[in-house]
Amino acid sequence: MALGRDAESLARAAGQLAGTEKFLKAQNDAGQLQASAKADVLRTQHRQPRERIDRLIVDNDRYRRARQSWAAA
Repeated sequence: MALGRDAESLARAAGQLAGTEKFLKAQNDAGQLQASAKADVLRTQHRQPRERIDRLIVDNDRYRRARQSWAAA
């Protein structure tokens, strides 16, 4: 009789562990999705200032060349 109760108890514990594992995997997946979304936002935020800096460098170079041509004229 005690053996049967032990087996039932082990089966119940195994079921609970399986549920816990499923829950933890779902939490992990959600965390990975959230981290991925945040990384995408940060990449976009990083790219925008870099593109602006590149445009400013080009604009500055154009202005410098224009100023040199004005001085030469």
